[in-house]
Amino acid sequence: MTDNERNSTALAGRDNNGRFASGSGNIGRPKGSRNRVSQKAIQEIKSMSSDALRVLKENLNKNDTKAAIFILEKVLPNQRTVELDGADVGSIVSALIDGTVSPDEARTISMSIARLKEIDEMDALKERLAQIEALLKG
Repeated sequence: MTDNERNSTALAGRDNNGRFASGSGNIGRPKGSRNRVSQKAIQEIKSMSSDALRVLKENLNKNDTKAAIFILEKVLPNQRTVELDGADVGSIVSALIDGTVSPDEARTISMSIARLKEIDEMDALKERLAQIEALLKG
């Protein structure tokens, strides 16, 4: 492959300055949109009592950022909430491929589903054991 061919394939879909050309297919998130976690966080903060917000504002005016960090840690979830269409391997893989979830999130979801299946299996075994014991007691 020649240098000209490399440059032309590297610049495909870009304007003369090397920036992505409009209409290149990757429009991204609309300007001003927020993800669900941000929206929930804002709703949580808005639902706080006026006294709590007053105290937070007073502490921020005193340059006490620890108060803001404390409030935000209590209001915002540690990890984002992920919504999937299904709880099977296919839906997790699809979400991973299209970028809806990160590899770490996919692993966490998979492990959670595996644990839930183990719990269901244990419940079924307990039920069968109870039936067998009932039959043996006669």
